[in-house]
Amino acid sequence: MNVALQIRETPGGMVQAEALLAEFGKLLASSLDYEETLAGVAELAVRFIADFCIIDLLEDGAIKRQQAAHADPLKADLTRELLRFPLDRTRPHLSREALETGKSVLVPEVSDQLLRQMTQNEEHRRILTALDPRSFMAVPLLARDRLLGVVLFVSSTRTYSQSDLLLAERLVRLAALEVDNARLFRESQQALLARDNVLRIVAHDLRNPLNAITMSADLLRSDRLTPEQRDQQAELIGRSARRMNRLIQDLLDVGRIESGQLHLSRVLLEPARLVEEIVELNQSLAKVGSLSLRGEIHEELPKISADRDRILQVFSNLVGNALKFTPPGGEIVLSAAPFGSMVRFSVTDTGCGIAPDDLSRLFRPFWQAERQQRDGLGLGLSIAKGIVEAHGGTIHAESCPGRGSTFWFTIPAVIPPRGGERRHGPSDRRASLTSSPG
Repeated sequence: MNVALQIRETPGGMVQAEALLAEFGKLLASSLDYEETLAGVAELAVRFIADFCIIDLLEDGAIKRQQAAHADPLKADLTRELLRFPLDRTRPHLSREALETGKSVLVPEVSDQLLRQMTQNEEHRRILTALDPRSFMAVPLLARDRLLGVVLFVSSTRTYSQSDLLLAERLVRLAALEVDNARLFRESQQALLARDNVLRIVAHDLRNPLNAITMSADLLRSDRLTPEQRDQQAELIGRSARRMNRLIQDLLDVGRIESGQLHLSRVLLEPARLVEEIVELNQSLAKVGSLSLRGEIHEELPKISADRDRILQVFSNLVGNALKFTPPGGEIVLSAAPFGSMVRFSVTDTGCGIAPDDLSRLFRPFWQAERQQRDGLGLGLSIAKGIVEAHGGTIHAESCPGRGSTFWFTIPAVIPPRGGERRHGPSDRRASLTSSPG
């Protein structure tokens, strides 16, 4: 007989319910591991109030089936098969209403028609039919005014009532706090690990130029150097010091962006002039790498209100990556064009491209796809993203491995161009700036 039914029919039911809640809380508090806490919630649910339990979590707007348990060990594996089916938020499923409203849902009887509506596909329907859900409750995991997910209590033997729902809600309230505590603990541990990684990377990347400065300083004390060699060592010290300063400035920029204190000195700017300037600044580097550097500028561009130095910094980061990862004989194209109420700037190269799995991580601080080629902290794209978003724009990357990449960002126009967003074809009027391999 189900525990909830026992509680309802026993004269000391309230006392037993409080005892169960106390045991539930004690067991939940025994671990600060995120996955262990959720597994404990599912196992305790099938002990106390359900024949089987499923926990769906919200992660970055998507639903993830995190845990599943069954009171019958012979059906446990079948229940866990439900974790293989991703849920479509646009289609009916058992958790949908609770996820959308943040309120508990009680369905006393699951009809055959409802079961058909709640299945994602034929295989999903086969498993649910075998588990024979007769009644279910969907209770949202709410902690600190945040919806974490939904706990599904499903019975195959009887009909749930309001008193069952009240007990389930009390259990889930306890669970939500422990789950959220476990989540916060995990995030704090990840933050500590990230801090240690940052310190390790910074120490490594500052040590190399510092060693170069130390060695050059020792050589300058020698009487055996010619004037030309002394000049070379002095230049090496200057380059190393500038590299150290750039690394330090990158760290300071990340700190300002993350704290929301990035200062912008906005002025009216001509997008065409920005592209021209970046092409001019990088012509010599493109020629050294035997690359073609070309600018495409739409003739009908509105002005933007932006921090000139910061926008050039974004361009420098994007073009610097294009120069680094484009083989000799390749091409890099910088462009500016109207894009709805924005101006869209882009940097397109014919380089090695980016793996699909890496695209979503490109703009994370300290992340680099090619660690063996790195000559910085991996902050350039993260800083570019922060600068663009501080201007009210967005930044994106598109790539096909082996066929190059396009990085583009938008900045709001002072006076939006007429006609809204435009798709540009061969007939568009553009000015061209070209730097061919030398």
